[in-house]
Formats: sequence, structure tokens, C-alpha cells
Amino acid sequence: MSSKLELQYEKEYSSSCASIGLLANPIVSFSSMMGTSTMSMGSSVDLDTNTGSLSNFSFGLSFSNEDSVATLTLSDKGDGSRPILTGTGYHAVKSLTNTFVGAEASYTFLTKKSTFVVGTEHALDPLTTVKYRVNSLGIASSLIQYKLFPSLRFTLSTEADTRAPVESATYGFLLSVGPDHKMVKGPGLYSDIGKKARDLLYRDYQADHKFTITTYSPTGVAITSSGTKKGEVFLADVNTQLKRNNITTDFKVDTYSNSKVHILAYCHTGFWVKAHKKACFCMFKYLFTTITVDEAAPGLKAILSFKVPDQNSGKLEVQYLHDYAGICASTGLTANPIVNFSGVVGTNIGAFGTDVSFDTKTGNFTKYNAGLSYSNADLIAALTLNDKGDTLNASYYHIVKPLTNTYVGAEVNRCFSTNENTFTVGTQHSLDPLTTVKARVNNFGRASALIQHEWRPKSLFTLSGEVDTKALDKSAKFGLALALKP
Repeated sequence: MSSKLELQYEKEYSSSCASIGLLANPIVSFSSMMGTSTMSMGSSVDLDTNTGSLSNFSFGLSFSNEDSVATLTLSDKGDGSRPILTGTGYHAVKSLTNTFVGAEASYTFLTKKSTFVVGTEHALDPLTTVKYRVNSLGIASSLIQYKLFPSLRFTLSTEADTRAPVESATYGFLLSVGPDHKMVKGPGLYSDIGKKARDLLYRDYQADHKFTITTYSPTGVAITSSGTKKGEVFLADVNTQLKRNNITTDFKVDTYSNSKVHILAYCHTGFWVKAHKKACFCMFKYLFTTITVDEAAPGLKAILSFKVPDQNSGKLEVQYLHDYAGICASTGLTANPIVNFSGVVGTNIGAFGTDVSFDTKTGNFTKYNAGLSYSNADLIAALTLNDKGDTLNASYYHIVKPLTNTYVGAEVNRCFSTNENTFTVGTQHSLDPLTTVKARVNNFGRASALIQHEWRPKSLFTLSGEVDTKALDKSAKFGLALALKP
């Protein structure tokens, strides 16, 4: 029997871990660290209660900055018979190509022997990675890994003794399959009902021009700037995200400009704005602030949001996820708020939920919806009744081929008050691990398509278009999106 009880405690500048085996004469372990993200020190001890002696003892130091990590550890069996001193170094040479180097040196005082290992890793392209290492004994190893499809990787490795490379060479290969879509535990939230089909049919399609760039500061602050051109109107926003433990704070500033206004305007930011020899009207709209606390308690998330200068925009939201339920409740922070509640019960296979909103000022329900979903390994079906029972929506999502991210989906929408039906079908397929195409068409004859290419890790270029097949004489709509991340 190998049962063990372990306790972990973390603070801003220290952490501790204690464990004990659930046996008659257990081994008791204790480790602790103190310091910062730049420099820290710690120790670890194991006590064998059966013999009353230390079975292991180690002490270590670490130092790190933006692109390097160095460590030094001294470990021993506890009786001083086999002390070993180990030093390691890791350096990020070029993050854009995932080029890293590392080294490890160890010295055993009892045998007075030392070993040394150096290695490197480099991405030849976004699909191919090579690694190499060699030690002081002359044993050299290398591997190449190629991403055949988004969830299929092929790895070929070799190892040889450089003193007799032909006779000692060994080879190995590995074909690994990791499906991107896994059955999640629990029914999720009400907003998750039908979400897969909605994302397949509507996500990334657009008729505007959008540019987004994200940068990260050395302290981990993420700054995202985006601009969207809708005809002659340009919308821009800057989002700053700070993360500290389980608390995430987002600040978002929206601005608005119109290039048709031919007057020189003084912006709220304190600058005169002028572009291409024509005056541009620029206006600060809102400052959005969102504070999210993850795991405030097991399964619980709290979200506080508000925008300045709107004094009636405050909102508090609480989400709770359980193996057999998902609950979301929110209320406006005003004298007469709108209270919203949604709940789902069931499992990751079948679930039923409802979503209601109540206006405390008028005493009326402003929204009441209901929905149910069914899912298995390769399909998800959902049925929802929305708009106070006026709209019935059914959706279907099917995984055709996981290795190439090939999916199909459909959505049927029935409005009882207007007797209008809307039917949309769509599909997605990965041409290669970096390029994805999507297409959709509805019963009104509107056909859309897009192609999205990941030209470098996390940076996407998307080109989309839409045409009315019943009015081909009208010009098609085109959209362009460019997202840059380091």
C-alpha cells in the first residue's frame, strides 16, 4: 500500500510542503523555499521513522532573470556518505525560434567523479524541432520531432558513443496522438450549451479590417492594442492585464474616431490629433475594469466589473462549477439592479439548464430561456428556447476527423412570432498544422469562407469573405484580421 498524505502552503515569499506515508513506520518528508521569482533558496529532508535516520537531505539555490535560470544543489543520503553537488544552467537564446541551451554538472565527493552534460533545442520551422545533447562520457543523443497534424507528432531519436559511433548507435521512433477535443468533466455553464456549434459557424468571420498586437513586460503585464476599421469609422482599444496569484485585473480603454470630420479636435488624452493632412476627431469613450478571482473556493469564480464614467455599470458575478452542476449568478450594483441567474444540472453527456433575468425596478422578468444538450466522443447536439419562448434553436456539431481538425456543424432557428426559419451549415478543415479553412452557407443564400494561417507561433492572419449567391451583381464583402503575439 502506497497511500500518502501531503500538505502544501504558499505565500508571496515562501512555500512549504510536508508529507507522510500512511503506514505503521512512515517516511516523513518536509521541504521549504523562500525568496522571490528572481532568487530563492530552499531545503528538503526525508526522515525514515523505522530507522530513525534521515534518508535524504538536500539544499538548493536558484537565480533567474528574463532569459536565464541557474541552480545549485547539494544532496546527500542524510548520513554524509554520498554527498553530490549539482549545478544547472538554462538560457533562452532566441524565443522566436524556440532556441535554448542548457548544461548540467555534478560532482560526487565519495568517488571524486564528475559528469557534465550540455544540450540545445531549436525549431527549424513551426512544425519541426531538433534537440541535441552530449555528456562528458562521450554519449551523444539527438532527436527530430515533426508535427504531422495538429494532434499527431512523429519523433525520431538516436544515441551513440562518440568513441565507437557505428557499433554503439541505437535508434528509436515515437508516433504520438493527442486529441485536441476531450470530454470535459461536468455540464459546464448555461452559456456552454451549443457553444461548439456557434464557434464553428460564426467565430473568426468578419467583414471589417482588424489589427491586434500583444506585448508582455518583464513583470508579466500583458498589453493588447487593437484597432478595427468599419467603413469610415475607426474603433480602437487598449487592454492591460495584470495577473497575481489567482487574481486577474483587466483595464480596457476604448476610443472612437471618424476620418470624415475635417476639423482639428483636442482629444481627451490631451493631444491634437491629425492624420494624412486631414483632421481626425478622436474621443475617449469608456474605461472598462474587470477583476477576476479564480478558485476563491474550490470550483468558485468571482468577477467584478464596471466602467468609468458610467456610475450605474457596476456588476458582480459569481460562477460555480461542480461535477453535476454549473451555476452563474450576477447582479448590477445599483439601487434597483437587474438580477440574472442561470443553472445547469447533469453530466458531461447530458445536461439541462435555464437562464432568467429579473428587473427589480419593474418587478418583471426580462429574460427566461431554457436549453438542453447531449454530447459524446465526437458529436454535440443542443436545443434551446430563447426570447421568452419566441425562438427555438437547434444546433449540431460533429467531429469528422480529429487528426485534421475536420468538423461539420448546423444550426436551425425558428421564430414563432414572424414564422421565419433560418438554417445555417458550416465546416472546418486544417490544410496543414498551420492553415485552417472554414465555410458556411444559410438558407438566404449568404455564403462565407475564411482562411487562417499561423505564420508564427500564436500570430494569426485571417482573410474572410461573404457573397450573396442570390445577388451576385452586388460586391462581395471582405474582412482582414492580423493578430501578433510574442
